[in-house]
Amino acid sequence: MRLVDTTAREPAPAPEPVRVNGKEISRAAIAREIQNHPAPTPADAAEAATRALVVRELLLQEAARLGLDPDPQPVVGGRETDEDALVRALIAREVIVPTPTDAECRRVYARNTGRIDGSFEDVRNKIADYLADAVFHRAVHQYVSILAGRARIEGIDLTGATSPLVQ
Repeated sequence: MRLVDTTAREPAPAPEPVRVNGKEISRAAIAREIQNHPAPTPADAAEAATRALVVRELLLQEAARLGLDPDPQPVVGGRETDEDALVRALIAREVIVPTPTDAECRRVYARNTGRIDGSFEDVRNKIADYLADAVFHRAVHQYVSILAGRARIEGIDLTGATSPLVQ
């Protein structure tokens, strides 16, 4: 039988607090959020949960700065929370994306004719939805990067933009 000497071990350092503009995100909140971020390791899940909460806090702080009021909408199983309503309102106000043009949809169709079943008229709306969704997600990502670039974020490395991005 082999005995292990545990007296020589140093205790693990406490994790650095995570703060957004001075507001701390609690370890308890991170622990609750982890379930929403499946990952290969617990550390990866904790990092994804922390990032999500930092982004949420950035958006909530910006909604407060702009003086937005929550208007919770019905959702499956009840109503959205005030925080969810604020995030939704902020993104609707600040992230404006163009509707894909017919020419843009035709270009996507032409580049993918071997992979798309149906005539252009049959798939035009699906292509437009795909393009609008892709542009919206990129725009939200860029908006969050701009907010992160203006913020003081401690305890996690969240890359922020130092100037407005246009793509």
